[in-house]
Amino acid sequence: MRKSFIVLGQVLVIAVLIAGLLLISITTPVRAHSTGGETVVAVYGTTPTVNGIISAGEWDDASTVTFTVTDGATCTVYVKQDGSHLYVAFDILDATGDNLDLSEVYLDVEHDGGENPRTDDLLFKVRRDGVIKEGYVVSGGWVLRDPDGWTAARLWHTGTGWQTEYSIPYSKIGVTAGEEKTLGVMFKTYDQTPGSSFGWPHDWSYMEPDTWADLTSPSPWFWIPEIPSSLVAIALILAAVIAYPHMRKLHT
Repeated sequence: MRKSFIVLGQVLVIAVLIAGLLLISITTPVRAHSTGGETVVAVYGTTPTVNGIISAGEWDDASTVTFTVTDGATCTVYVKQDGSHLYVAFDILDATGDNLDLSEVYLDVEHDGGENPRTDDLLFKVRRDGVIKEGYVVSGGWVLRDPDGWTAARLWHTGTGWQTEYSIPYSKIGVTAGEEKTLGVMFKTYDQTPGSSFGWPHDWSYMEPDTWADLTSPSPWFWIPEIPSSLVAIALILAAVIAYPHMRKLHT
């Protein structure tokens, strides 16, 4: 009987440990990068088709942030990863239709902040007329060039605004699947009419990485496909199945 109690206890402990590890993946404490402490999590999701169109259901498994743009309308930014690429999409409710409107993703690859941009900072830019550019830093300022190793696309008009999608490989931003890494991040839009910029986090400045937010991935499966939390229930069921014969012995 004593042996049965020991076996039963071991099975239950293993089940609790599995469930605990799975639940840990839901939240990830990180060091705040911006003064407001905002964070966006690149959760694991399906691989989107990067054609500039946010199709129904395509980004439902992504994290989102929202900020106000022209005339009180909103921009929703979607963020996720698939174990090899970071994906970002903008749904911008701006129906003015100006060719020079922009969506932009800023990343502080080494998460080292600064009052001015540094050489590890990158800018990914899509213009409404389809021009795609990449920004890098020279002597504290931004310089544009053609995209190097990443892709993006845009939908010029949705009826209520316009949309963009980005696919950025881990190698471009210094991420290794399975290893913890936090980046600085800022999302920005520009509306040619009335000539205003909008962005997130709330205290953003594209020239001050210290004001950017944190971009992270859930622990303990950093930047890789995450085990669904539904497996917690499966782990407990398996533990109960394994423990059942021992429980019967205790009553015979």
